Amino acid sequence: MKFYYYTFFFLVTLTGFSQKTDAKLKGIDSEIQSLLKQYQGVGLSIAVVKDNKVIYSKGFGFRDLERKLPVTENTVFHIASMSKAFTGGLLGILEGDNKLSLKDKPSKYIPNFEFYNDKMNNLIVIEDLLSHKSGLGGHGLS
Repeated sequence: MKFYYYTFFFLVTLTGFSQKTDAKLKGIDSEIQSLLKQYQGVGLSIAVVKDNKVIYSKGFGFRDLERKLPVTENTVFHIASMSKAFTGGLLGILEGDNKLSLKDKPSKYIPNFEFYNDKMNNLIVIEDLLSHKSGLGGHGLS
């Protein structure tokens, strides 16, 4: 019986300590709810990562408004070209620090990177990939 008591106590203690929210995130739920209402958003999910650990993760609103299906921290959203904006921003920082040039060929940084013909390998530079100037078709969902 003692074993079960100690196991229960350990799990309750562990759960209680592991669920603490960083003090800097106090009020984040109400702030997100307010922004969602202000911008008439339908739903979103948030994750905050600190020191390679998720310290906050939660969904807000609906992933399907018609059926009132809620967003959770595990809801998958289509991101379209959003990742390109982040990638472009990071590449701009690297270029500002003289660590690369947007005029460089992608293969300078990804050694086995090749297009399907030599003309493309010789002409396409990183900035072409960020601005849809490469002539490559879209690869997203239609």
